[in-house]
Amino acid sequence: MPVGVFRNHLMQQAERHPALKPQDALKLCFQAAFGPEHLLVDEPSAKSRLLEELEAVTASPGILWEPISHRYARVNLAPFKHMDMPPESLWQAFSQSVRAPKDAAASSLYEAYLDIVGEAARLGILPFGTADWQETLAGYLARGGGPIGHSPGYRQAEHPHYRVVMLGYLAELPSDI
Repeated sequence: MPVGVFRNHLMQQAERHPALKPQDALKLCFQAAFGPEHLLVDEPSAKSRLLEELEAVTASPGILWEPISHRYARVNLAPFKHMDMPPESLWQAFSQSVRAPKDAAASSLYEAYLDIVGEAARLGILPFGTADWQETLAGYLARGGGPIGHSPGYRQAEHPHYRVVMLGYLAELPSDI
């Protein structure tokens, strides 16, 4: 079931974010499987970065949160700010997500998610093809995998500002979601 859910979320991401490149799909797979676990090494710094990013981002209407797997969602900061939500609520949801018990199946889900992206690229339903996917994936794996940033093209076109939060902690946000 989680694999089918991810397939649907991948298609939604490709539709909503046409600048999606193979590197961004890798990031999506990593976040969908592992969540934000790599982002909270230093709690005070992580909270400061969130507050600074919220201050810098331009408030605008939009989709507040986008599910990316059966377990995680991306909470978009521009709509969050537009809705004048309290930053502490997002911080609590994010930090609790980081501290939550890890999914024992995360590594196998990650592998399955990578396969789903490869199949979707082969079928021509992503904004990139199989050759681009395979080349990017091979280079990524050769470097050891792990967390990865968005591609420059995606950053320029999509202006991504979000935090990955467990779906169960979205209740920490105000109820007008």
